This record gives sequence, structure tokens and C-alpha cells, in this order.
Amino acid sequence: GPTWADEPFEGTDHDYVVEWASLPTNELVCTIDEESTDADGDPITYTFAWDVDGLEYSETETTTHDGDTVPGSALGHDETWTCEATPDDGEEDGSMGSVSHYIDPADGELPRSRMDYDEFTFDSGVQLIDHDVSADGSLRYLIHDDGRLYLTCIDPDGNDELGPVDVGYAGPHYPDRAAVFLSRVSKDALIAWGTAESGVGPPYYSYVNADCEVLTYDELLFDATFGEWFDVAIDDNGVAVAGIEQDGTTLIARVDTNGDIFHTDVVDTLGDSSRHIAINRSTGAGLIAGQDGHGPSITYMRFDEDFNWIDDSPVEMPSEYHPAYDAFTVGMNDNGEFVFLWRSEPTVLNMAFYNADGTRIASVSRTTPDFEEYAHGHFYDSFRTRHQVIPLKGQNFILGETYNWVTSPDSREVMHFEYTPDGILVSENSTEHTVHSGLSIRTDGWGNAVVRGESALYALYDYP
Repeated sequence: GPTWADEPFEGTDHDYVVEWASLPTNELVCTIDEESTDADGDPITYTFAWDVDGLEYSETETTTHDGDTVPGSALGHDETWTCEATPDDGEEDGSMGSVSHYIDPADGELPRSRMDYDEFTFDSGVQLIDHDVSADGSLRYLIHDDGRLYLTCIDPDGNDELGPVDVGYAGPHYPDRAAVFLSRVSKDALIAWGTAESGVGPPYYSYVNADCEVLTYDELLFDATFGEWFDVAIDDNGVAVAGIEQDGTTLIARVDTNGDIFHTDVVDTLGDSSRHIAINRSTGAGLIAGQDGHGPSITYMRFDEDFNWIDDSPVEMPSEYHPAYDAFTVGMNDNGEFVFLWRSEPTVLNMAFYNADGTRIASVSRTTPDFEEYAHGHFYDSFRTRHQVIPLKGQNFILGETYNWVTSPDSREVMHFEYTPDGILVSENSTEHTVHSGLSIRTDGWGNAVVRGESALYALYDYP
């Protein structure tokens, strides 16, 4: 390490900083590899200066020396942090040493959220269809205007530098059956929708990269008769898996990071109505589930990261009862644990929690409001939108109440709640910002959410 005396002063410019915490959920510590010495024994102190991607950072903490630590809450993937350390013997400074550290998204930890926006409102001439959020707080939202779908890409600071990007033609009917599915790490997105004048024709899709460049535009996703009952999930690399009901079978397509369909499959069962998909986004393994009219009839099949079927045949998800068409949704965390959410009665919301091996470990039922003036206004069709995967906070699940299109918007103050994978309630809260027919809350995985009203998006911090 550097050595110097009061008279004369000598120093070197290396061996100051070598050790770093490697994960962005930890602190980043700038340490002294070999202590500097002073010939006449004067005490030595160190001054630390930090920058991230060339921008000065001053909100440091202390581990060994003042200002030697950047807190984990400030760190995110795809960032380069530089520490400069300067020794001082009380008389003058020695030579500064520096080192830089790049936090790679491939390190295995999620990007740290930097979400910093409040709300986005929309003119009455356009229809807000869907939205999704990445782990760093980036937002993608989908609007419908004069038959076309447009995607807007918002960075964590709330900036939109491109404006709406045309991603396809959905026609004038049932645009609420379109959806955007965003990779929480790569920030690639797949947009899918049903077409035809009736709104229920074959589903089409577009694929957009992290820079909001359209790689695949308005291509057929499935040659299916009834395009409503599809679902999509997308992993951290940007690889998507889609499924749809067709004459009682399940058609499956996988889409790569170029936006091309590279694998298809057919499952002979899973019912004649809706499909929902949940995946472990860190590995790509997951499950696809479906229902057959009024229940109990919800079944599922799991697949591994190479899309080999774990279950040889459909596995029943005991549900007592559920209404027709689309009465449930599902979610999975990074440990492969999964949960189902469904309604068994007009005022009962149900949850079933499963270990990664498929063992059901907990069941929870919650009572929801009874809107007597709206017959079945919170039961039938209360899960009918196409994007409603159960989001996460860490490995916990964020679930919520759902109501259908008949229920008065004035009545829809919706509860959301956080549960552990073994079915223990952690927290709950409510919001008036909601839409009907689906679980429309999206989270960054760090405790922040974006919810959708009829004509606006709202960021909710530390929610629920």
C-alpha cells in the first residue's frame, strides 16, 4: 500500500480498493486492501468519493471508514459504481486510488426498484387497456384508439421519450381483451389480443424489446376460433409462453427473445373455457391451468424449465364451486411455490397455497362485500380480463378482490393483501383505483404497486 512521511511525502496510486459486495441486495463496500503507512507514525484517514454511471453519489453510510458504503437500497442492476479513496496523514493527501464495479443483471438478483412517479391520466378519446411493471419500476401501458393498440414505455423516473408505439390492430370491439406482458428483468414485452369484428377471433401478438422497438408486429399467435381465452407469461430473459383453449384442448406457443414462435404443443384437456399461466420467472418453469364451465372443474399441469411436462395428466385444484367462463387466476414465485385465487360464492374469495412439489399446504377464504342492488355483480365474470397473474413482493403473493362489470364503480373500493407462500396474512390495504373483471394490480416485487382506474394509472408505494 502507499507509504509517506511528512517530509518528504511519497505515495503510490494502487492497492486502495479491492473488495466489493457482489449482490445488489447487499451493501456495496469500498475497502482498503493494504493499509497505508506514515514514516513518522501520523494517523491516516481516508476520504471516499462515489459515482454511479458518472453521476456523483453522496448518500453514503459507514462500515469501517466514513463514507465507505453505498446502501443496498441505492443499488440496481446494469449500473457501474466507482469508488475513489484518498489517504491523508493530516498534513497532505496521498495519491487517490479508484476501482469500478458493474452490477450485472445476470448476477441472479432482481434489479432494485427506482420507481419515482405518481400517476398518468388519459384523454376520454382513448381507452386504457392494460399495464405492467418491471423490477426496476419501469412501466409499460397499452391504450386503444380508433381500433389500434399503442404501447408507451415509461422509465423508472416517469419519463416517456418515444411516445405511443403502434403495436397492432385489434378492431373496435372488446379491446379490453388485449394485454401487455413485461419481463421484469430484460424488459422485453409481448402484447396479445383477440381480433375480428366480434372481438373473439384468433389472437395476434407483437413483441417489443426493452428500448420499445417492435421486433415482431401483428402476427398470428394461435389459429384458434375463440380468441378470448388466452393467457401469457414471460420470464426474466424475455422468453414467453402462451396458451389458449380450442375445442376443449389447450394450444401452447413459446416465443423467443427475437419475438419468434419457436415451440408449440397441444394438451388434450384442461376444460373448455379460460386458461391461466404462471411461471417461475427466474427459471421459466411453471404451470398452465384451465376450467370447464361451472365448477368444481379447475385443473392444471406443471412444466419444467425445458418445457417437459411434470404432470402426465391434469391435476385437480379442489375448488368447491366456481361460476362459468373465467372464475380464477394463479401465481408462482421464484421458489416454484404457487397459489390459486377464485370465487366460490358471490361474497367469498378463496385462496389455495401449494409447495413447489405440488402439495397443497393452506387454504384461505375471505368474505367480500355484498352489493345487493347488483345481482351477481361481484361474482360471475369477475376474472374475465386477459392479464391478471398474481404478483409478488419478494416471494410473497399479492392477492386482491375482483368484481365484474355490473358492479357500480362507486362501490368498488378494492382490498389487496399480502400472504406468505404458506398462507399467512402479512398486510392488507384498499384502494378506490380499480377496474372490473380481473386482478389488475401490478408490482415491482419490492413492495410498490401500480393500479389502474378507468382513465388513469396510479403508483402506490409500500402497498399493500
